[in-house]
Amino acid sequence: MGNPPAITMTHSTALPHFPPTRWSLIQRLEGPEAEAERAIGELCETYWRPLYCFARQRGKSSADAQDATQGFLMHALKQNLFGRAQADRGKLRTFLLHAFKHWMLNEQAKERSIVNGGGYQFVSRDEPVMAERCFAELSENETPETLFDRVWALMLLDRVLQRLEKKWQAEGKGEWFETLRPFLDGGRNGDESYEEAGLRLKVPGDRVRVAAFRLRRSYREELIREVRETVSPAEEEEELNTLIQAVSRR
Repeated sequence: MGNPPAITMTHSTALPHFPPTRWSLIQRLEGPEAEAERAIGELCETYWRPLYCFARQRGKSSADAQDATQGFLMHALKQNLFGRAQADRGKLRTFLLHAFKHWMLNEQAKERSIVNGGGYQFVSRDEPVMAERCFAELSENETPETLFDRVWALMLLDRVLQRLEKKWQAEGKGEWFETLRPFLDGGRNGDESYEEAGLRLKVPGDRVRVAAFRLRRSYREELIREVRETVSPAEEEEELNTLIQAVSRR
């Protein structure tokens, strides 16, 4: 999946002007049908791969891990598991992993008839291949639980980067984003300086430096926004620390 950008988070990076949320992603499931469909898609995109890798690390074959992940998500939708989860007000990530463990122990055989999706395509057809590749790259020396956290963290960071990329492209700054993206890693782009990047963009190096600072700030803000969709306010700082630890492991 590649190395994620460096993350430097302190308590001061919290954004007090953001309204506090309690699993706002889950709350969207109760909204209009189109909004609920988008929320389901986001949930599946974010958690399908971590759940798959968890099942693989627990000893399941690739095919069985796909069946388990797909079957569990179908079970979650049929039983309104996400809706019932609101009252817990904890971490969505922790809730889903606990529910997945329980389902694999007690429910998988009952759900085997619908593991192929039950008419619902949760993720792209390429996702199982990409998930298996991710498992192969990251599974060494990880427990099932730490692998789940690591893949979840990388998927979340990838979602943030994709959102920023689309925003910059929509503003006609796609080339800028591609040039600045490596500078997210602690403000450095390998051996390339701001001045050298400026030559490629045909602007002064100081302008590149300012743009890179703004991109890093937007990255932190979007990351915090993403985390706040799946935890209660009291859990936010701990969840950010878990994310940092997960992607920092080598």
